[in-house]
This record gives sequence, C-alpha cells and structure tokens, in this order.
Amino acid sequence: KRAARERRIAEGIARNAAGGAEVVHVSRKVVVIFDMAGQRMYYHMHHVMMTRERTFYIVVISLAEPPNAPLSGEDAYSDMTCLENFHYWLGTIHGQAPDAPIAVLASKADLVSAEVREERMTEIKKSLVGTPYLKQIVGELTATSSTEPGDAGIAHVKKLIQANLISPTEAKEQD
Repeated sequence: KRAARERRIAEGIARNAAGGAEVVHVSRKVVVIFDMAGQRMYYHMHHVMMTRERTFYIVVISLAEPPNAPLSGEDAYSDMTCLENFHYWLGTIHGQAPDAPIAVLASKADLVSAEVREERMTEIKKSLVGTPYLKQIVGELTATSSTEPGDAGIAHVKKLIQANLISPTEAKEQD
C-alpha cells in the first residue's frame, strides 16, 4: 500500500476537470539538510547521521582565523588547529561514507583582505594534496561570505548539489 501511494505521489497524479486522472511526470528529489555543526559535544550524533547512500557533504573552514591557529571557544581543549579540525571532518566522512561527494567551503571571506584570503585558500588547497579523501571532493575550494549579495560561493555549492544529487534531465526541468 505504502509503495503504491509513494509511486502515485512521485508521479504527480493530477485530477483534471472531468474527474479523470492524468499522470504528470514530475521528478522531484527531497533534499534534507542537517547542519551538524562542528562542536565536539555533538560528535557522537554525527556518526549516527553519516551514511554512504545518497548523501552529499559540505565541510566548511573559516578564513577568519589562520588555518594553523588553535581552535578556540568550547573546542579549545581538543588541542587541534583549524586545519587539523577541517581534515578531521574530511577523514570522518571518508571513513563513514568513502564514496560520498564532498564540497569544501571557506567561510567568512569578507572578514579578511583579498591577499589574506588567497594565502589561506592556497594553504588549505595544498593541505588536501595526497589525502585519501581528495577523490571525494567535488568542485574547487570556494570562498563564501554571508554579507555579499548573490554570493558566488553559495551559488557554486547549489550547482554542486544539483550535479551530484539530481540527474542532468531533472536539473534542466528545474531551470
């Protein structure tokens, strides 16, 4: 019963004015986004939520601090740098979902100068060379800013999600 109901919903059955049924082929994907944060207090939950199938991960590193700066706040006790923490998450995803695509973002680009942004982005990119999860990373490391209207970084991630979770035919239908 449930499978038939889900099939009808997926096919987008629409009733016409005469009361008959017309099948409209609507291909929709449901994307559920979990913001897993990066706080240590949630680590046990992260492993429960990570799956191999039909997933797309986004790992974010802040440009506001130098990559080799120690973590601060509630994560300071971990004795890790920002870059080590970034690699920790990439490694965790690789261990739980070794074939899942991963987008990498560098946030808070608006808080540093263009020169500092490029230096930090270069350091982050170099740190990815030779890692076992490099093959999972889709697209380029992209800088993003919450203060820039029409942020190119967010647009880039939307395209990556579309390309990795939605077939090309479905993407054309959504445009």
